[in-house]
Amino acid sequence: MIFDCTRAALLYACRDAEIAISEEAVEQAMLADGELDASSHVRPGLDLLRNENFSLYAFSNGSRQTVERLLQRAGIDEYFTGIVSVEDVRSFKPDPEVYAHLLKSCGLPANNVFLVSSNPFDVLGAAM
Repeated sequence: MIFDCTRAALLYACRDAEIAISEEAVEQAMLADGELDASSHVRPGLDLLRNENFSLYAFSNGSRQTVERLLQRAGIDEYFTGIVSVEDVRSFKPDPEVYAHLLKSCGLPANNVFLVSSNPFDVLGAAM
């Protein structure tokens, strides 16, 4: 599901920028996307949050299995209480239903949940 979106976004960006890309290069990019290392700033940030007793959830447009594998590969899975995937809702962020699913999964009211993301659409969707 998420890989279909990622693939489509890559192909769109290449077409829009008038960059020719082979199917082999697309496959290499898709494989590399699943092998990214965590930034050197991630673990210290997670340590700070854990020390403040925050319960951390990985909240993703990706499948639970994919997110679990990425967190394990990066060696940061032990920081997370759980993984919340949009696959249960069968929609994508920024659909408000996806954020409602996050709140239900965490068992917390919206004013007790903070979203940290590098994606502007995530933050905008959460604010709706």
